[in-house]
Amino acid sequence: MAVVWKKLAYEADVVTKALFDANSILAADTDDTPAMLTIAEQRIVGRITAGNIVGLTAAQVLTLIGVTSGADVTGDNAPQAHAASHKNAGSDEILLHELGEPTSAVDFDLQQATDLVVFTVDNEAARDALAAAATEVGQLCFATGELTLAVCTASSV
Repeated sequence: MAVVWKKLAYEADVVTKALFDANSILAADTDDTPAMLTIAEQRIVGRITAGNIVGLTAAQVLTLIGVTSGADVTGDNAPQAHAASHKNAGSDEILLHELGEPTSAVDFDLQQATDLVVFTVDNEAARDALAAAATEVGQLCFATGELTLAVCTASSV
């Protein structure tokens, strides 16, 4: 194994723990001149334009990030923009057939369900003809002439 030599540091070349007090950090405003910076409560360490490293106040942080004091930064428009992207032909449209099955009752809140497996016919005779063609057990059929709703309980399909 090769011999490894390490230079011993002199006290002037290292930062000693005696330099630090509680709630302080090491900062340098000019080259090779580290000094202790005590950070008060409710402060964030930062540096504003043409300034030195300091404990910034809340007002200074708001200025730094470009927010007016008292401004509403809750992002009220973000949910609307996000929801719009999911609408028909949106950038990330959510298609109903891609969603999983509901785990509880779905409240349509008096909204119309379209393309649901509910057949609409003029009368019960038309309903019977439909059932013979391609109806599966569980599908619904509404006869508008008699205002009756029927469910298919047996099918030849």
